[in-house]
Amino acid sequence: MNARRSGLGSLSLRNDAAPGADSREEPGFAELEVAADWKTSVEQLLLHRLPERAGQAGAQSFGQPTLEVSTDRGQLQWRATPAAGENLPWQRTYLWPNILLEWRPDGMGVIQVLPATVGRSRWQCFDYGYSSGEEVAQAQALLARRISREALSFDIELASSTQRGLAVPGYSVARQASAPQAVAFFRQLLAASA
Repeated sequence: MNARRSGLGSLSLRNDAAPGADSREEPGFAELEVAADWKTSVEQLLLHRLPERAGQAGAQSFGQPTLEVSTDRGQLQWRATPAAGENLPWQRTYLWPNILLEWRPDGMGVIQVLPATVGRSRWQCFDYGYSSGEEVAQAQALLARRISREALSFDIELASSTQRGLAVPGYSVARQASAPQAVAFFRQLLAASA
């Protein structure tokens, strides 16, 4: 995994310095080379970030999520409230074929997965945030940044290890395997586009 932007580090998407009151932070950006096919990468992001049950979704625990499927728009909308007691729900939207958007109380993130070569993809990761001058809001923003970095690191490792486990480089789907709704939706749109 390589980050393409000096000063960012491998997964540090945003500056950890707390901004002034009601200021917008500079958007963070990293372009990462991942040892996984783009289709494998998207499936693993959907499995990890849009789970069907309460539990882990990214690097955080959530209550019972809702998932809305819009086949005609090529869109999935996932919503859940963190188990840690935040009142505001996090929302994630998958846009066909390769974009995952995430709205959090501190801002939003975008992951776009692009094909690179057989068995490899390029992830373009954007992170936008804002914060008030209040200490509680600053602490929540720092926590959200840490969770976002951990989730991204886990997503990359999950996609890479899945790719290593495939019998041949590239992408294939086990026909008899049952899949979570988000992954089944992705496979349905993929088959329709072939």
